[in-house]
Amino acid sequence: MTLALSHGTRDRFQGVDYANTGSTNFAIEPALIWDIGNDYSASASVSIPLYRDVNATAIAVGPSFHLGFSRSF
Repeated sequence: MTLALSHGTRDRFQGVDYANTGSTNFAIEPALIWDIGNDYSASASVSIPLYRDVNATAIAVGPSFHLGFSRSF
């Protein structure tokens, strides 16, 4: 289980602020991890937003799913 907090400020280019950029997000991310032997593992998780604050009309995504594969060495 992971708690994730991210914050991005409003973009600025050549002194001009872009209104539809920047956000603060807080999410909970439950995950499953499988040991598949010989130093390999696979994982699956979902990021479930608990709090979102976006600037102006910036697009905010809903839950996102992640699949992973890793090797330890």
